[in-house]
Amino acid sequence: QRLRSWQSLSIAQARVLLFQLLMGCTHCVNCEEKVHEVISQDHPAADSVAVYPTLLRSSVHHGGIVPRSAQHGRPGVGTFLARVSHIALVVRDVGNSVQFYTEVLGFRQIDRPNFDRHGAWLSMGNLELHLIKGIPHVSRGQHPRDLIVSHIALEVTDTGGVLKRLRDLQTKFKDFSWRQNVSVPTQETSFAKRFDKDHTSAEGQLQQYFLEDPDGYWIELCNCGAEDGREMFFPSIPLGSLAKLTWRTLRWEKRARHRLSEENIQAEMAALVPIKPQAVSEQKLLYLRSRQNTYGDVCQGFTAVELRDALAKAGNHVPGAILLLSTWRRTRAKAYIPPNFLDSSGNVAHTC
Repeated sequence: QRLRSWQSLSIAQARVLLFQLLMGCTHCVNCEEKVHEVISQDHPAADSVAVYPTLLRSSVHHGGIVPRSAQHGRPGVGTFLARVSHIALVVRDVGNSVQFYTEVLGFRQIDRPNFDRHGAWLSMGNLELHLIKGIPHVSRGQHPRDLIVSHIALEVTDTGGVLKRLRDLQTKFKDFSWRQNVSVPTQETSFAKRFDKDHTSAEGQLQQYFLEDPDGYWIELCNCGAEDGREMFFPSIPLGSLAKLTWRTLRWEKRARHRLSEENIQAEMAALVPIKPQAVSEQKLLYLRSRQNTYGDVCQGFTAVELRDALAKAGNHVPGAILLLSTWRRTRAKAYIPPNFLDSSGNVAHTC
């Protein structure tokens, strides 16, 4: 029925619907009339092939793509959302927290109505922070050796100025410190590197400084906005190629699901042809060891000898080695080794 309805679509419209099907957006594929209406309103010349990348750069909707003018159809209460109003944190001592957020971060305290709980309201201009006296579920020192933390990120305009001001604050506040995350690369670094590095230098990374407030909440000061404004590239794909890509993707998904079955895993492992450890490809071993820099990767927690052993048993077949490591993992706890960071002095703080 869907294919019959596509006969009345323009080339651009059919491409959009096929792309939505590829993205798993059954809702949008079923709403052909709505898509007809949206495309005709937003793009009168919808038959033009040039309009296709424009459609794909529009907003994501249910996993598919529709123009921005159709965002009134967002799920749940999304239709009525306008902006973030405020963030509320439960704190043990309102006074201590107000001092931190005003004197360290420079928030401005604002009027607060008198109601049924103690607290304080602050503003950073475009967002308010509401402090509520109570019993927080966090505490300082819960992450002594890592930066895998829930946090609030604040965009800064001058990271060099921020670092200088942080150093000045060390003379004002006793035991004041921060941590610098060096695990998020710039887009240029990300495209140039195949694997995460060892997180011992800030070179080629975004500038991110983390501060812990009096209750154990983490605040990030970053220049993350330096990477904004880059649009995703969507090539113009011929209709026939897109249909073929859709079919191949569905076939790959079916094959992948089959390979995840326990019976097939045992069959794949039985088909592996082992080699001697000294015959293992050093390049492939390096790749597996490089994956250990990624938090939560299946290779984390294994020694270099164990990685070599997995490659040997798999006959230098990396997917087979990963399969073996996954089965070995069942007998030991999952390893989560966080990346290193730089302390207030710029020294590498090793997490393991």
